[in-house]
Amino acid sequence: TAAEACPDKTVVLMEFAERASRLAVGSANDERDRAAKLGNWSIRLAQCGKGKEALEVLATVRRIFGELPTSDNTQLNEDIVTLLINEAQLSWSRGEHQQAVGLATRAVASAREASTRSLGHMATLAGALDTLGVASALGAADGGGKAAAEEAVGLYRELARDKPAEYQHLLAVALSNLSVSLQTGDPEQALEAAREACVILRDCAAAEPDRFSAARANALRSVGFRLAALGRHGEALEALQQALDIERPLTAARPNVFARPLARTLWAFAASLWHLDRTEEALGHIDDAIATLEVIAENDPTAVHMLQKVCGFRAEVERGTRPPTS
Repeated sequence: TAAEACPDKTVVLMEFAERASRLAVGSANDERDRAAKLGNWSIRLAQCGKGKEALEVLATVRRIFGELPTSDNTQLNEDIVTLLINEAQLSWSRGEHQQAVGLATRAVASAREASTRSLGHMATLAGALDTLGVASALGAADGGGKAAAEEAVGLYRELARDKPAEYQHLLAVALSNLSVSLQTGDPEQALEAAREACVILRDCAAAEPDRFSAARANALRSVGFRLAALGRHGEALEALQQALDIERPLTAARPNVFARPLARTLWAFAASLWHLDRTEEALGHIDDAIATLEVIAENDPTAVHMLQKVCGFRAEVERGTRPPTS
């Protein structure tokens, strides 16, 4: 799960080797399950700043899919889409947004070619569309990202009606991603989407806190961003404070996983404080963000980049330059 600590490379590869030996003579479904797990691990590794290891894992995923039987065209199509989604998510985790858009666009095109319209196909298409939506928003690409995000939400709504336990949290993630796509053109609708996601994940976290608390914090931070963009900084602080209350203990237990999300929330909190002319409090939260990132910066290039930006923001606050809208 996302709540687990970032794995050390040696431990990761040993676990992969163990799984591979157990499943070496398994069925095609066993191999697909292994590929899906490894794909998720590649994203986690990239999020922890281990890009090289993530690429090694993704190469294993490609090999597994390449060795699977090709007689089932429908399943083969889903395998291709899954691999493209994993590659797109890895690309955006590494800041390669335009490459992510291209990979996600190919995933959507492949998913639309499928001849079946089962729940599994709907979920595959929804995942590809959601990936295209967030990749386009992050990369400021004119690739139909908003339309893709809206279609993904529609599909996940249908899936969640049939199987809420499996798809409700994915609907919430898609709504959060849609809010990013809507932010520039329709900030009020962006806030509405973020709030709906937050309500869904509040209920998910109440039922399974270990599984969904981090996702709920992400949703609360998204609500804070949207409120701040509308100039409603007092309300933004309320949402961001709830996110901080969740993220602080998570980061204390697993800093490699949660330090960067916590720093983002602290940064946003400081920006809203500054807009409210609470400069000293803002500086205190910026310093907390800097200290949080310094813990992981030595082994995390992404954290180093964020640390530089936060330090630059601190200099702006000290100079008294009015910050841009969050």
